Amino acid sequence: MDYQQNEYDVAAHLAVMVRRSIKIVDQKKESIKNAEGILDNFEQVACKLRKIRTARDRDSGGKKLVGVFGIPKRGKSTLINVLLGENLLPTSSVPMSSSVIEIESDRSIEGWKITTEYDDARCEYENHNSLKDAAEHIELVGSRRGRVSAKRILVQGAFPNCKVFDKHSCKLVDTPGAESAFSEESISEDEGKSQEDLRRETQRAIQEMNRMHLVLFCLRADYLETEADSRLYQEHIHKLLPLNVVGFKDKWENGPEDLLNHARTKHHLYKKRTLAISASSVARAENPSQALREESGIVELEDRIDIELQLFKPEIGIPICFAEYKAALNLRRWLLPEKIHILNFVKVLERCGCDWSNVIRAEINANAASWKVD
Repeated sequence: MDYQQNEYDVAAHLAVMVRRSIKIVDQKKESIKNAEGILDNFEQVACKLRKIRTARDRDSGGKKLVGVFGIPKRGKSTLINVLLGENLLPTSSVPMSSSVIEIESDRSIEGWKITTEYDDARCEYENHNSLKDAAEHIELVGSRRGRVSAKRILVQGAFPNCKVFDKHSCKLVDTPGAESAFSEESISEDEGKSQEDLRRETQRAIQEMNRMHLVLFCLRADYLETEADSRLYQEHIHKLLPLNVVGFKDKWENGPEDLLNHARTKHHLYKKRTLAISASSVARAENPSQALREESGIVELEDRIDIELQLFKPEIGIPICFAEYKAALNLRRWLLPEKIHILNFVKVLERCGCDWSNVIRAEINANAASWKVD
């Protein structure tokens, strides 16, 4: 569907209101009880609205970007391979991915088309008929095993077994691991990489995350005590509203519910945005059954990705954002922005004229005093 500009204007005006509320809290936070929590609620809404507004404007060919992020040895590449239904990306016991790898479905392509961009803007184009050849090429130009690592790699193929691609026009994005934050590990494992190189790759990964429509933040059950995960999440990831994916759940002895509780407590993760999976169990199976995929948590993750990407449709995402904004206000009228911003919001709702925008406008008009439009 080609959404009308008016629908995105509604998102823009609601975003203005949310930002004004954020400014009010920020200016008075010394005197506001639980100011940080209130700010966090508003900022979550602002983040969602920003993604809705920019969804059609990104440099992604109109496709949603689903980025898989995490420090090394968290199973990012294995997870992407399982979602793709193809063993495309290199996996290893030592950190591998040093290039940004974007993967998209093109059912018109037979085999795999790989476009490689280097730091000097040079581009190379390769076509491979076999998955093995494509995977070897990606490992050569995109990992630390190659002499020269690429800046960005675009992989296009049919990917008939990818459920995410079946439902959405999107790209799966693998990012360089944030090695400089992985202080528990020896830099010597990163062959040929100086600390400055690793710091640069970390910054690249963080910049990539800000491009994403949806972030999957990977942790693993047997590394939950690592402080680097907490630091990355709190400093860079949590504001992007990721889905937190705790992998290797089979390595946790007390079951998935206990694992999730421990992970949420340890890293301060949002309860409703955290899942436990075992991508490796699916990856090891030659022809994984639906029962195995369900037991591993992969089906649940695919469903959650579907739900998250649906939110970028204005008729779904904007009413949810309005409801969350109203909940964050919690009847605190003094947190509302100036009257002119609310009146402008009502006007653009009327101009939009959709069923969902009319419902929001009717609610504001029915509670005019509460919304300062009486």
